Amino acid sequence: HMAAWSAQGRSRGVALFWRREVDVTLQPYGWRHVDVDVTEGDGRIWRLIGVYGESAAERKVQTWKTLRLLGQQHQSGRPWLCLGDFNEILAWDEKVGGADRPQRLLDNFREALEACDLSDIGFEGDKFTWRNHSKELSTYICERLDRATASKPWREKFLEHVVVNGMPR
Repeated sequence: HMAAWSAQGRSRGVALFWRREVDVTLQPYGWRHVDVDVTEGDGRIWRLIGVYGESAAERKVQTWKTLRLLGQQHQSGRPWLCLGDFNEILAWDEKVGGADRPQRLLDNFREALEACDLSDIGFEGDKFTWRNHSKELSTYICERLDRATASKPWREKFLEHVVVNGMPR
């Protein structure tokens, strides 16, 4: 099955795909996020939110407001996985090349995740999920903009989770 929202402007839109045998209930959504409840075979429910964050620095606050609002609406104790292209880094070692980002942008992202009790769940593979593919070393930039975050109940439920970052094209 699939739920998709078309691109607006230069954005690529958001899509979620799942196997037919997975019980997914679509919740209210926006064009930069998709929100679903996943019901397990035993009836237990966990939440999945896919995010496509604002790329322009002056609009990133909208992504964090949305994330905080979704966190306020979240049922306490229910496992929650929130992943996608947040279009922001959390630490300086997640970026190589280009101009430094203002520290407040990193702090705002971290504070939004903390307000939702979400933390990065790590990854295997390539650290950097975006590159500008410049042919010149002096202008080459790579960053970790995509990530998976989860609540403690989700991490405890899925102890053997693995996030794999693919190789760049």
